[in-house]
Amino acid sequence: MPPSYDKIKVEILKIKHRSEETGWTVLEVQELNLQNRIVTAVGVLIPLQPGDHCHFEGEWTSHHHFGPQFRIENVFFTLPASRSGMIRYLSAGGFPGIGKVTATKIVKYFKDELLDILEHDPQKVLQTPKVAKKKLQQFLEVWDERQSINRFLIFLYEHGLGGKKAENTVRHYTDRNISLTQIQQNPYRLIKDIRGIGFLTADKMAQSTGIPKNSPQRIAAGCMHILETEAEHEGHTYIEYSHLQERLLELLQISTKELHSHLQEVLRSLTQEELITQDAGRYQLQFLQEQEQLAACALQRVMTTPITTLSKETPQRIESWTHKFMEQAQISLSSQQQQAILQAATAKVFVLTGGPGVGKTTTVNTMIHLFRAMGKSVVLTAPTGRAAQRMAEVAQVPAKTIHRLLKWNPESHSFEHNEEKPLAEQVIIVDESSMLDVYLACHLFRAVRAAAQLILIGDQDQLPSVGPGAVLRDLLNCHQIPHVTLTEVFRQAESSAIVKSAHLMNRGQMPSFVSSGTDCRFIETDSNEQTLEVITKLVSETLPAVGYDPFTQIQLLTPMNRGYLGCDNLNTHIQQWLNPISSTDSTPTSSSRPNKAELRQGDKAIQTVNNYEKQVFNGDIGIVSEHNVRGSKLLVQFGARTTAYANDETKELSLAYAITIHKSQGSEFDVVILPLSMSHYVMLQRNLFYTGLTRAKKLAIFIGDKRALRQAIANQTSHQRRTTFLEQLSKGATS
Repeated sequence: MPPSYDKIKVEILKIKHRSEETGWTVLEVQELNLQNRIVTAVGVLIPLQPGDHCHFEGEWTSHHHFGPQFRIENVFFTLPASRSGMIRYLSAGGFPGIGKVTATKIVKYFKDELLDILEHDPQKVLQTPKVAKKKLQQFLEVWDERQSINRFLIFLYEHGLGGKKAENTVRHYTDRNISLTQIQQNPYRLIKDIRGIGFLTADKMAQSTGIPKNSPQRIAAGCMHILETEAEHEGHTYIEYSHLQERLLELLQISTKELHSHLQEVLRSLTQEELITQDAGRYQLQFLQEQEQLAACALQRVMTTPITTLSKETPQRIESWTHKFMEQAQISLSSQQQQAILQAATAKVFVLTGGPGVGKTTTVNTMIHLFRAMGKSVVLTAPTGRAAQRMAEVAQVPAKTIHRLLKWNPESHSFEHNEEKPLAEQVIIVDESSMLDVYLACHLFRAVRAAAQLILIGDQDQLPSVGPGAVLRDLLNCHQIPHVTLTEVFRQAESSAIVKSAHLMNRGQMPSFVSSGTDCRFIETDSNEQTLEVITKLVSETLPAVGYDPFTQIQLLTPMNRGYLGCDNLNTHIQQWLNPISSTDSTPTSSSRPNKAELRQGDKAIQTVNNYEKQVFNGDIGIVSEHNVRGSKLLVQFGARTTAYANDETKELSLAYAITIHKSQGSEFDVVILPLSMSHYVMLQRNLFYTGLTRAKKLAIFIGDKRALRQAIANQTSHQRRTTFLEQLSKGATS
């Protein structure tokens, strides 16, 4: 255990609150020391009972309203040392059928030996006179269960798994009657069974229980870990055999001979268990392969179903309509835009791409008018809430997230719309398609009816999806799918240094940043500390002085969460300037938001996970409007919608004065500030900062080290994902 943990021995007096869903528990306990004071203890715990004696490890904290509290990290059950304490413990309700009278008989008969008997030979309790054997047997069953839980917890604590993860693990396995012995025989099962436990934690347990480093189960767990890591962190949907071997040797720290003695056997076993697939020296998680196959089949079904309304005259009629529309709307469309409109109207699946200032929005708006003139129903959608909101604003047409469009059901964890119940609309237009991972693309394509048309809009040079796959890239490389890439920058966008800089960066060139009066600027600093000083002054003084609201119009975008110029530190620092704590502030307890800064009334907050029940989604940004309101802990204003959060739900929120560039995908902000540091070395990538820059509508400010921007522009890594989706599409086209 970390030496900084405080330790207290307590008797539990009362369970003041417990969430069965999360395990969050508030206890009234009595410290068992010279003071014997009554205090509050809180934490995520397995069920405890009044009368239980425990050792708690954790730390003392101070709650703004309830005063001192002990935040529990680890729990060890103990037994009362006194006879009176033992009677209270046995009769407190934790042992069904054992009341005060029966507890007194047990304690009186065994006297001071009871403690030793319970720990080393509990069956002797059956010898208690004048107590029904059935009642004593029931007591021993509960006692054995409690001891099993305690042994399980001690095993987990000894291997660095404490707090919430330990409690969740014990709860999961005890509910399923899985013993500690079974876990010790194969600790790698924790990776699959318990969310948040990875290979390294399970491997540490396995090594302590004597499982050999070159054991087949360890190699199998390593294979699954590498395949999942490649998908989750790198976006690849498969790995080549040579690369898999290389990664395994690095991960497992065994010799090539030891690895080869079991690897083929392990891979065959994983294939037979239908966990992975292998083809031509490439290995893939079976679930991912199924997603790519289903997505390709669904798209082929749409592509091969003809548009019944097309005729020989259709292209001429569309061109005639387009010219009339330009006159009526008083707009000018380039030949590229007109070509895109014609192809979108006559193709079953069509892709439109292009960078900033090239007229994608005008082109899409014209498409919408055309489809409606043709009598077709149209729906607009995007992967995130902010992207859908932005699409609706610029198109002046309602738009939905893909999850809302497909009607996600949180109870069944599935979408209502699929190939059996397809979408009713005849034209589906998807914006920000670079954000589509293979999972979401699969569900979307399956829900498009065969007779419908699918149009995907995006910027292929932005960041790829957070999840695995490179859907937009693969669609652009599919010869059966027509696409148009808009390249001509429009006159009204030519004056924007944001647009010019973005296109220069995209070509691998460093912007000039000639004039400080333009809408794209660079402020050089000598250190990270000076960068933070400049950011603070800009956000709190300079930009507000010229009319920019730091809460609604200014957004800090940074590559990373950690580090001096990462989100965590930037948020804490900027919060102190823009929304300092006061004596009247009421904030959630830190224990409900582990490892996150406190949220205060007036703070800018971001939703970090999809919450379908509340209809708020990952990336939604709002303002904390109230604290400690009746029935809730927080109220957050997301635009015109107010959302309530209970205490244990606030962990879904983070401060949003600074967010990662990844989180900003699909969003736009009036002012974007981008800190640059060589300490961000691993994240200095062209597509990352291109994406960040193109989030700015009115003003973009780079602050920091110009070497970092040069490094980022020179590092182009956005098109290296390994996927099979394109191959699956091509197979369908030739079959």
